[in-house]
Amino acid sequence: MSILVPKVTTFVGSAYVSIRDLIKPFQKKRSSFTFFAEEGGSFTSATGIRYSIPPRAFTTRWGRPINDKITIEFLEVRTKRNLFFLGKSSLSNDRLLDVELAIQLHIPEQMGKGIYHQLPIRCEVVFPKQQKLSNLQLFEENISKTKSIFSDEEVDWSPSPYSAFIQKNSTGKILSFNIRQLSTVMLAKQLPKNWKQKQTAMFSVEVEKQGPEMDDLRAFLVFHDSRSIVQLREHRNRFSAF
Repeated sequence: MSILVPKVTTFVGSAYVSIRDLIKPFQKKRSSFTFFAEEGGSFTSATGIRYSIPPRAFTTRWGRPINDKITIEFLEVRTKRNLFFLGKSSLSNDRLLDVELAIQLHIPEQMGKGIYHQLPIRCEVVFPKQQKLSNLQLFEENISKTKSIFSDEEVDWSPSPYSAFIQKNSTGKILSFNIRQLSTVMLAKQLPKNWKQKQTAMFSVEVEKQGPEMDDLRAFLVFHDSRSIVQLREHRNRFSAF
């Protein structure tokens, strides 16, 4: 089955010159936490996620412990809208991911020079009692063939070697996992891949450029019944995906 979306015309006189310029006002702002690296620390975000940083988790390039203050910026994404503006496709080895939660950890650029993350950061996320967690896996961002939505960086999602553990208490369920690198991780479930030809479709959209051209144009599939986003492949003025 082939689905051809009618032509899409770019706006004449658009005020935006790039994708990054367009989405910047809509991106969720990062929060931050400052601690002494020698002592480690723990904090709970506004959404109730608890982070535990072990002592001496960060070192210099030569493996020497860092004792100074470190500030970590973090971003938590739980909606499809914020997932889109995070700028990440949700594919793992060509399998769709239904994303429950994405966490991005970052050290500000000036401070982060020469700082290396050696010990994992522990996260605890509270879920309601009725929510099923058995299919959730932790995925890490890795270099691969899939491009990040808003950059030319080649990334993909691979299952983490660290397992996520589920504990129950009187109020709900607690899912615990480790973040071993300062980048983005996702808690998600893989959607089943059906190889039946009759259930395979090609989506395609043709763009008609008018007025001042942007630096780049992108097209995406945003799925209705899952938190999944896929970037369509560009060929001349057409964007397509199977």
